[in-house]
Amino acid sequence: KPFLYAQGIQNGLLLPETLVLDLPRDYGGYRPGNYDGVFQGLVAASEALAQSRNLPFIDLLSRLGVDQFLGLMESAGAMARSRHPEGHGLSAAVGAVELTPLEVTSLYSMLANGGRFLPPTWWATSDATPGHSLLAEGPVWLTSQSLARYDRPDSGNLADVERVRPTVHWKTGTSYGYRDAWTAGWSRRFVVTVWLGNLDNSGSRHLVGSVAASPLFFDLIETLESGPIVEDKPPAPQDLSQIEVCHYSGHVPSPACSKRKRVWAYTQSVPTQLCPYHVHVEIDEETGEALNASCRSGRSWTRRSMLRWPASLRRYLNDDFSELPQIPALAAHCQGSESSGKLRILSPTAEPILLIPGVPLEVQEVPLLAEAPDGRPVSWFVDGVFLGTVRADEPIWWQPKQGEHRLLLQSEAGQKRRLTLQVRRFQ
Repeated sequence: KPFLYAQGIQNGLLLPETLVLDLPRDYGGYRPGNYDGVFQGLVAASEALAQSRNLPFIDLLSRLGVDQFLGLMESAGAMARSRHPEGHGLSAAVGAVELTPLEVTSLYSMLANGGRFLPPTWWATSDATPGHSLLAEGPVWLTSQSLARYDRPDSGNLADVERVRPTVHWKTGTSYGYRDAWTAGWSRRFVVTVWLGNLDNSGSRHLVGSVAASPLFFDLIETLESGPIVEDKPPAPQDLSQIEVCHYSGHVPSPACSKRKRVWAYTQSVPTQLCPYHVHVEIDEETGEALNASCRSGRSWTRRSMLRWPASLRRYLNDDFSELPQIPALAAHCQGSESSGKLRILSPTAEPILLIPGVPLEVQEVPLLAEAPDGRPVSWFVDGVFLGTVRADEPIWWQPKQGEHRLLLQSEAGQKRRLTLQVRRFQ
């Protein structure tokens, strides 16, 4: 994830402050989740890295491209022992690439050296080599800042509160099935990787990176860095410049973003996406309802900057976001108000869906159709998995599987319609 994060910054896809989506998605049958089974809806990119959220990085890899990401790994000498190098997909973002501890150490050495890769050599016989740059210095510096924000596993030890500790940039990892517990990172002078696992590749619930590997990692770092602590905090590299972003979303500010801040960005590839959440809303001063051009005449109103959540996002927002002021309902006498039409599921109906034997499941798709006021965008969910957001008069095609399913339709205004579906084989 740190290497994908750095590539995302270098390609102008995100900044550490950018709010990224942490939502369930279906990538052609691949339905990844997070380690804790929870989706946060929105999270700053730097926090997504610190908390090791899976979905934001899978989405980032889908935009960056798997080949470009794996190309970086291969250029750094990794994946030499990967059994299926040509078969990696989006799961590469969450640790599906096979690496040895030495390869992991080499990759983190590249970050510690500002993006310059130095092939590992045995120190007793090594000759100094200049190495070569695989990542720009600025994106690596921003990644390093994010990796230094973790809470250490021993941070709650009150006896050590007054103790000065070296700055450490670090990341944990736990493989599928609890087969490997990792922690890797670097201090001012050393790069350290800790791997814990069973030689027969069997799993154990105790093999969790943050619990099993990180305490040993910090013991090693502090032993290696014993002596006077010399803090070396390099300034921002010259390939970074400060840009203005929305204070809330971290995106390029739209006219509706009233509060802004300046942050570091890679000068050669600055993000261009405007803030998708702030909009100007005309509010009736007497009723507090929203108005539009069809109904504001003769009313006393003010224009305010407010947040608009897509329906696909609203249900997953944590309290930090969901408790923020939301756009009020459009006044009933305005054209296009929610009260001027109903939200309905047109297809499928409550009748059982029958699967035809002998016909491939991929061609037995069912259209999901809705009716909404003015054909506004609606979002579809099946069994809690987000399928997509489309205009109500546009179908989303769903491939049914045998069993009971829960269908949810949600409008941008938060209206919901539910339907329980039975999928059976035709007898």
